[in-house]
Amino acid sequence: MADGELDAGVLIHEGRFTYAAQGLRLIADLGQKWEELTGLPIPLGGILLNRKYPAETAERVERIIRRSIEYAQAHPEASAGYVKAHAQELDPEVRQKHISYFVNDYSLSLGEGGREAVCRLTGLPEASLF
Repeated sequence: MADGELDAGVLIHEGRFTYAAQGLRLIADLGQKWEELTGLPIPLGGILLNRKYPAETAERVERIIRRSIEYAQAHPEASAGYVKAHAQELDPEVRQKHISYFVNDYSLSLGEGGREAVCRLTGLPEASLF
């Protein structure tokens, strides 16, 4: 907390971009450390579908999510009101930086580096994950 009640904390979401304005100082950027140590992108999140569902269902879900992401990339203004209403930070530039961390090419395809990052983070072999 910026009121001095705590000595340290972990900031996520928009706080990564606004901590200095709140009088906080950076001790370590864990995302930057991950990238330095591994050379891999940061696995920020994922959408999983249980393997009990048929392949057709998984493919349909993937198509729907892909179209949604592609639309969001092509029409960023379409979700601006929703994002503003639910954002922790009101500054439009900060909101856009935050969005760009989640709506990007890795959102459409992990690629080799993304897959390797997920495996490194979980400690599981790729065959068990994908």
